[in-house]
Amino acid sequence: LKANYSRFDAVVLGDYKAGLFTPALIDFLQQMQQQSPAYLALDSKNLPLFTPLQPSVVKPNYVEAIGLLNLQSISQNRIEQLKNYGSTLYRLTGAEHITLTLDEDGCMIFERGQYIHHTPAHVVDNPHVVGAGDTFISTFTLAQCCGASSAEAAELATAAATVAIRKTATAPCFLNELKAFFSTQDKYVSGAKELEELCRFYHQKGKNVVFTNGCFDILHSGHVSYLNQSKNYGDVLVVGLNNDESIRRLKGSTRPINELADRIYVLSGLSSIDHIVPFGSADDDTPSALIRAAKPDYYIKGGDYNLQNLPEANVVEEVGGKVAFIPLVPDHSTTNMIKRINEDAKLANVV
Repeated sequence: LKANYSRFDAVVLGDYKAGLFTPALIDFLQQMQQQSPAYLALDSKNLPLFTPLQPSVVKPNYVEAIGLLNLQSISQNRIEQLKNYGSTLYRLTGAEHITLTLDEDGCMIFERGQYIHHTPAHVVDNPHVVGAGDTFISTFTLAQCCGASSAEAAELATAAATVAIRKTATAPCFLNELKAFFSTQDKYVSGAKELEELCRFYHQKGKNVVFTNGCFDILHSGHVSYLNQSKNYGDVLVVGLNNDESIRRLKGSTRPINELADRIYVLSGLSSIDHIVPFGSADDDTPSALIRAAKPDYYIKGGDYNLQNLPEANVVEEVGGKVAFIPLVPDHSTTNMIKRINEDAKLANVV
């Protein structure tokens, strides 16, 4: 250890209370840090034991955090419960960054005692969670050493852990898998709450958010042109996608042709789209709630709309955004495409 410590930019300590990290070893690590400072990441069941090391990052989970803080365990509003305890956690751990993992509630990031960011969790059916913490802290450490902010590192670490827990048994996340995750699956956003967090992050990074919405039932070249032009208005394009029930209310009982999951999958293949979020309820089939959450810099609609027949336009103005209209490609619409198929006997037989 002494011979190799100075060779590395980062050191990750995984303490499972098995007896490896004795006081003598911790003293030795403190000496090594003084001689050859490294980015020091720590995942331990006993964080105060390592306070003299002043770690770069520690990763307590919810149970460990409330144990440190002497708080009661709750099942709801856990972020609200903990977000004001950053200074206490900073004092108890000595860590510059604290990544507090909350299972299905995602991850909270504290920096020098201040709560700065929340990364939502990704939904995984039947997760295999053993080793997820190791994947998370390793990815977070690597990202920070490459210059990522703590918020960016947390997004990457959460994605890597998600990839890992989708596999059977204990498994790593490889670079090609992480790239694939961000190019497709990570485009899906579950709802307004997650969208609000995501767009707040983009705005903090100085990026312009563009929002548009529609059914996108049978994707055609007119859609692709419209979405490409929409992306030109900013850095991040969010597409609100009417859910199946919403489309039935708007278009009739024979629609949609393609159900929501299929439409999300197809739209995810377009490079112009960064995120897709479904919406629609019996009370409101407009994207107003999503617009309030995203606070887009631009809200885009097709040229067949105007401010008078766009009820959500007032919401865009409320959140400080602008409305822009894009001319549609002539003779290209899903409704006309379906009509042509129904009227053409040969095409109808093919379908």
